[in-house]
Amino acid sequence: MDTPALDLSILEAPLAGLAAPSAPSDKDRSIFWDKAFTLFEESAQSSLRPKDVKRALLKWLATHCPWLPKTGASLRREFNRERAAWRRWGRTPAALIDRRAQANRARRKRLTKADRDRIVSTALSSHGGDYGPAWAGCGTKVR
Repeated sequence: MDTPALDLSILEAPLAGLAAPSAPSDKDRSIFWDKAFTLFEESAQSSLRPKDVKRALLKWLATHCPWLPKTGASLRREFNRERAAWRRWGRTPAALIDRRAQANRARRKRLTKADRDRIVSTALSSHGGDYGPAWAGCGTKVR
């Protein structure tokens, strides 16, 4: 059942502004999801039934957003997962940005120039350019 009173045109502007509509950046995705979730919560608080609002919104997303899953169950799971993160972290677009790369950068191992030179030298001279065994063989203590 479509919800005729639900105006989804507010989502068309951020969608039209995407540089790569088939593969938007993390920032673009987070802004778009923020608009979708804000619309969902505002509509669900009106006289419309939340179930009908969600159904209409998911149908619209499946039709207009090529980067999202196409099956109903997958799209619903992603919607629920992203919305839970959005709500948990303060209902802002920043809550939806994937921070795994930042976390990995913070944990990565730091090498001194001498350690790096020793690993490169060992990799080239003893392991045919393979850094894995050279790293293990050098027993380098990383700071």
